[in-house]
Order: sequence, then C-alpha cells, then structure tokens
Amino acid sequence: MKHRAYTDKRPFKLWGGMLHSVGCNQPSAHNWADRWNRATAPVIANYVTEPDLAIETLPLNKRPWTSGSGKNGNANNFMFQVEMAEPASLKYGNGGKFTVSQDKLLEAKDYVKRNYETAVKLFADTFKENGLDPLGKMPNGYSTIMSHAEGAKYGIASNHGDPEHLWRQLNLPFTMDTFRRDVKLAMSATPTPPKAETVRLTAGTPYYKAPDGKTVAGKIEVTTNYTIVEHSGNYGKLKSGAGWVRLADDPAPPPVVPKLVDTWARANTVRQGSKGKHVEVLQALLQMRGYDVQAIDGSFGAVTDRQVRAYQKAQGLTVDGIVGRETWPVILK
Repeated sequence: MKHRAYTDKRPFKLWGGMLHSVGCNQPSAHNWADRWNRATAPVIANYVTEPDLAIETLPLNKRPWTSGSGKNGNANNFMFQVEMAEPASLKYGNGGKFTVSQDKLLEAKDYVKRNYETAVKLFADTFKENGLDPLGKMPNGYSTIMSHAEGAKYGIASNHGDPEHLWRQLNLPFTMDTFRRDVKLAMSATPTPPKAETVRLTAGTPYYKAPDGKTVAGKIEVTTNYTIVEHSGNYGKLKSGAGWVRLADDPAPPPVVPKLVDTWARANTVRQGSKGKHVEVLQALLQMRGYDVQAIDGSFGAVTDRQVRAYQKAQGLTVDGIVGRETWPVILK
C-alpha cells in the first residue's frame, strides 16, 4: 500500500476496535481499498467490508487514520478501525440524512444486514486472535467496541453519526449494544459439525485404510446406501469405521481460455457497484440459468452480487462476486 500510515511512527496500542460506515453510496470494498492506496489519501482504516467480504488495508500493528480526534484524545492511537461500505441506492443530503426509493429499499436493507453480519464475524475473529473482550473495557475505561458516533460522544473521535444513522434510517433492529453482543456470541459459537451424507455404493467397490487410495482395506459386499461421516478431498469415511471410499473422480483441469477471451474478460471485469451494458448481459445470463436477479437493469447491486456468488459456488469457481477472467468464460458458454 502507498498510504503514509505505513510509515507513520506514532505509537499504536491495540485495546479495541471502532466501527464506521462510509457515509456515501459506494458499495464496493475494492473501490475503497483502491481509494486509500494513495500517498495523498487523508484516511485509511484497517479493514473495509461489503457483504461477505472484508479487505485488510492496514495491518493491526499500524496506526489507522480514521476516527479523528476529540477533546479527550484520538481513538486511532488504541483502536483498530473498520469501515462498512454502503448500498448504491442511498441518496445522501445534508447532515447524514439519506433517502432510498421504495423499489430499492429491500435490497438496501439486505445489503446492510449482510454487511453487519460480515463486520460481526470480522470483529469476532480479530478479538479472539488478540485476546480482547467485546463486552469489556479498555485501560482508559471506554468500551472495547464502539461506533464512530460513540467515539464522538466520549470525546475521542470527530463528530460523526455512523454507523447508527444507517441502521436507524433504514429501520433495522441494530444498535451498538446488539453488535457487541453478537460479536461475543460469534466468538463463543462452536463450529457446526458436518452433516452425515448418504451415498449409494456398488458391491465390489474398494475402500481404503486412508483417504489416499493407496492401501485397500476391503470391498463393499452389498449394493446399498452407506453413511459417510467425514470427508477428505474426494474420499469419504464410512460410518462403520472400516475405511475410506472414493466418492468422485478428481476434478477436471480448468479449461484453457483462449487469449482473446481472457483479454476481453480482464478488460470488462464487473463487480458490485458496476453499471452498464456488461452488467445487463451478466444479469440476463444469470436469469437464464435460474439465478433470480430480480431486475435486468445494468446495476450490479446486492442481489446480483448474491446470485453471482451462488453461481460461482455451484460452478466450483472462486466465490468473490467478481466477474472477470475466471467467471466470464464459464458463464458465457
């Protein structure tokens, strides 16, 4: 990164984290990361998020430039900073007030809800890795998690109302109290164990001592359904404990994309926040394949992003919501 925060020598102590929202209708985390990747950029947070995506723009051992100062100090000195991107459909006026058209309201709410969940997970992971308590206090007595608005109230940040203004004006049930609670819950949640899978195996199918297909432990005696309780690559572990069976062939190598198509795909990459004819084509192709984008309007919003990710997952592609050199050749077939 080119930002001057990378060479900022001012001390930083990691005591907690501050949550922001960007205060304008730019939904792409990549856009914000690119804006901050300049030596002249006046702001940089440690992370910027959009639904299902968090981009680290500044390591946690570097002092961010985000909160601003208040009469009691500057939260940049002891809190990592997270900016949440906002829906493209918001139309801002003065004083942090915005409007959103009725036909875009549900999409805007969905974007903000999913971004809230993304920020919760980011804070939970960061707090867990650094031994911080989301319901605790910093050495200076302030909460370990606060919003920009709370920081302004405490006199350790500039006078802003985010992100509460976003939740309040969209009539969403989120507050910083719910955020702190949800981070705590996310930290204590245990991973959901994988569900058992039933597969039909033919008599004579070999099973192996290990999920590597090298040492045969025996063969399936009866053609019927068997329960798989664990997966490793293309192998599944039999519930009986007898061994591992091969469930699928190795994935086919990725197709060779002609150079001309690859060049076109690179030049016409679209992602959330993009607009234009290429987005219309993408939406039409998704709709034809059973992915409901709700409207073919040339605007790459939260609904289109969600359907792109669902398509990428189904096709075994990188699930990043970006339609470029990897996704265009597949969806254009």
